[in-house]
Amino acid sequence: MIRVKEKVGGLTISTVADRYEIHPQTLRSYEREGLLTPARSQGNTRLYNEEDLEQLELILTRRRDPQSGYPSTSSTHSESTPMPVSVRPALFSLRSNEGGAAS
Repeated sequence: MIRVKEKVGGLTISTVADRYEIHPQTLRSYEREGLLTPARSQGNTRLYNEEDLEQLELILTRRRDPQSGYPSTSSTHSESTPMPVSVRPALFSLRSNEGGAAS
């Protein structure tokens, strides 16, 4: 079970990343692109509120749907377009098999 670290004013980046099964760097990338604008604590920690989460859900839906016409990513970072959870075990299996098949 994921422990939720809530702070006054919103959820931390690690909590949001865990909840949506994306890398925290993906959230930072969306912020750099101007797609998300989380609040900041006095210590400069990103704090995501309900409105930010709704915007994130919209972004993720559009980026995962090739029919949306929305660009899949503006960077080459592999986490910018998160892979579905169902694909991960097969990918990790392929990667581990590659390591043992050196010729």
